[in-house]
Amino acid sequence: MPAVLDVLDAADVRDLQVQELDILKKIDDICRRHGITYYLIYGTLIGAIRHQGFIPWDDDVDIMMTRDNYEQFFAHRDELGEEFIVQEWRTTPDFWSFHPKVRQLRPKPYIDTMVEDVTDKNGMFVDIFLLDYLPRQDSFQQRLTARILDAARLILSAKQYGHHDPSPVIRALSRLGPLFPKSLIKKVMLAGSTRWNDGPHNWVVSYGAMMNHRTQVSPITAYGEPVLRPFEDTEMPCPQDHDRLLREIYGDYMELPPESERTAHGFRKNDEA
Repeated sequence: MPAVLDVLDAADVRDLQVQELDILKKIDDICRRHGITYYLIYGTLIGAIRHQGFIPWDDDVDIMMTRDNYEQFFAHRDELGEEFIVQEWRTTPDFWSFHPKVRQLRPKPYIDTMVEDVTDKNGMFVDIFLLDYLPRQDSFQQRLTARILDAARLILSAKQYGHHDPSPVIRALSRLGPLFPKSLIKKVMLAGSTRWNDGPHNWVVSYGAMMNHRTQVSPITAYGEPVLRPFEDTEMPCPQDHDRLLREIYGDYMELPPESERTAHGFRKNDEA
């Protein structure tokens, strides 16, 4: 294993952000040319609203698409170029995540420490979270489906990372991994996520993030027609009602967190790059 720097300093984080912005611009170009709708979301959306760019200590990019828009993007994925891959079940049979990622294969100046023991395709990435339809804001069936998907995601995570986790529950689940093949988990996740995608409804949900699913349920109008907002040296599409979406998840998102919580997600420098 190459020598590593476990913690990126501020200059490294900024360099990582600049290169991730280039990946985002490639995605944006494909989406604009093909009429594909997407939005900045989560920490990247907070960055756009609060900082007009990246949160200074953030080291990843999050975007959101409806599943049908994502399928259009996936059909045009070759336009990213050979140095990129869209990681998901169809391209990566042993895929470990609930949501797709656009991953840079080369060059690889930074390595994603979460998956460097899983795959050598572990460079910089953009997370793509998917929106699926719901018939109403809340129901017993929707809560039950969300619980099943939470369990599937937990088992998937335990299979992949459990041997590193300090929790005895997660480690125990990881030892039970052979009872839950990824092919079965994939079927459960896809069936549950798309259960109500038979037609447009007034509510949407994203099951991909590791958050309480109730904070992820919103009226489709909260996303609406994308609003271009300043982001670094360009403009990027944001949801119509970003305030509703962010407050539901984070509360007062305009208030800076304590310095102890201003941490990155987990990249290291690749000294072999």
